[in-house]
Amino acid sequence: MDDHRLAAPAQVADVDWPSQRVLLEDGSAVGFDYLVLASGVVPAFAGVPGAATHAIPLKLVTDATRLRNRLLRSFEAAAAEPGKAVPGDTSIAVVGGGPTGVELSGYIANFLFRYQFEADYPQLDPAAMRVTLLERGDRLLPGFHSALSIYALKTLRSRGVDVRLGTEVTEVTTDGVTISGGQQIPAATVVWAGGVDVPPWVQALGLTIQDGRVTTGADLRVPDHPDTFAVGDLAAVPAADAGSLYPQLAQVAIQTGRHAGRQICRLKAGQPTTPFSYFDKGMMAIIGRNAAIVQTGRLRLTGRLAWITWGFLHLTYLPGVINRMTAGLKYLWWHLSHEEANRVLIEPGPAALSDATPPTASPARQHQNSPP
Repeated sequence: MDDHRLAAPAQVADVDWPSQRVLLEDGSAVGFDYLVLASGVVPAFAGVPGAATHAIPLKLVTDATRLRNRLLRSFEAAAAEPGKAVPGDTSIAVVGGGPTGVELSGYIANFLFRYQFEADYPQLDPAAMRVTLLERGDRLLPGFHSALSIYALKTLRSRGVDVRLGTEVTEVTTDGVTISGGQQIPAATVVWAGGVDVPPWVQALGLTIQDGRVTTGADLRVPDHPDTFAVGDLAAVPAADAGSLYPQLAQVAIQTGRHAGRQICRLKAGQPTTPFSYFDKGMMAIIGRNAAIVQTGRLRLTGRLAWITWGFLHLTYLPGVINRMTAGLKYLWWHLSHEEANRVLIEPGPAALSDATPPTASPARQHQNSPP
């Protein structure tokens, strides 16, 4: 394997399997003995007009920042001229009834709209703050037991979320969404949680794609490429029960990554590979204050107990004692006071000074003024 060190981040352009090289967009290449595809996935907008332009996906930290900015700006604009507010000025539409869509809808309806924004913007009509959750399937959270899906649906609706099942989004604009039948749902903010696909550069590799993921064998190797593995959300890993794939969960990603590493060690030692075996630690989703669902094996929890379990397990997996203590105290304060402190617009900083421009302040002062 070539000892190739990149001076800066690079984008993959192609893979030359015969010569075992990853080709980069800057014209350079990185050699490999074994290749692991672990790029994750990207939002799939399903060809819906305007979705890629006007809807906000939730795959990156920067997406979360965009969402917070969009929400705050919509409320600031409506509060500046409350007499001129129109339907949708302070509303949000969420496309997709999976865990991301359900958790986001519950959080915004329960914590932000019910407590924070009513207190911050008393001049606005609380009834105009609407959350609409659109799901094209016949139930929410299809990966969970049907009883938990029903609980999530009832809980969201009881907390003011307008949940619409069997609803297809046909267009997204700056004013909201249009659904099947031509009805328009006004919303200043549209969030897209409606599915994922492989990145474009992976699509160009000519690999077999299944349900928006790269097909793998039982040992996670890509067909026709015995030196290449696919792991994480990118991999279409066949589950133990024939005909299904393992879900795109963090635990699946962690376990497939470890398995691929072990198989590479086995291949280097001249040993045969072994099939991937997934240890299911369960799934959970939070729906709002004192409301969550937990599913592990035959055990199913709902309500406050599931909510406490959700918080405890998330704290357990945080790295470092200080992080656990900080997050735990914030979680407790959030529960008792309904107070969400991070209501600040975060915008890109000014363009960096060129190398030829002499500094005008001390290094310490420059550091203080640098954007985070």
